[in-house]
Amino acid sequence: MTSHQLASWLHDYPAQVIAAARLRLYRVRQQTDQPDFVDELAQIESLLDQAGKQLREAMHGSMQVCFNDLPVEEALRRAADEAKALYGIDCQCDCQAGIKLTADQNELFARCLREGLINAAKHAGAKSADVALRIKASHVVLTLSHTSPQLQSDLAPRSHDDSFGISLIKESAMRLGGSLELEISPSGDEATQLICSLPFSNQAD
Repeated sequence: MTSHQLASWLHDYPAQVIAAARLRLYRVRQQTDQPDFVDELAQIESLLDQAGKQLREAMHGSMQVCFNDLPVEEALRRAADEAKALYGIDCQCDCQAGIKLTADQNELFARCLREGLINAAKHAGAKSADVALRIKASHVVLTLSHTSPQLQSDLAPRSHDDSFGISLIKESAMRLGGSLELEISPSGDEATQLICSLPFSNQAD
């Protein structure tokens, strides 16, 4: 099994089991106020948090092997190709010329694109998407845009934010001084944008 196959398997199976367990645990906690029961549920939640942390580290390491040594254009292209091979979603990439990023930034943007495309295909039924990489003031910004024919606007944030992979990427972006946001169009056309922003100096080592 290659590193990217391992990362895909970790995302599609163990990570989803943990996410489902946490959701069920949350629902149970909302239905009880017995102190002993609440304490036991808190211990179970702590165990799930520990398992999730270890799994995130494994996923991060697997994906880093794939992307962190590549120029950002190549890393994004490979991420898009992998998502298409797995879920059949097409992606048009438009990268501003001359952007030089660190290995960590390359790897994060590639993982963000891959995860965003997978979520768009699996949860929203999207068949195509567009990604742009641009310098905006002191930040470099990756914007993934797609239309979601199967996704209701009131459920869209939950579908993305509850994603194990997206949660991991958001944590990584914050560690690099950046952010990850999801924007849903209020116009009713179910247009979705996933926006990842990182500090930029154009002096990558």
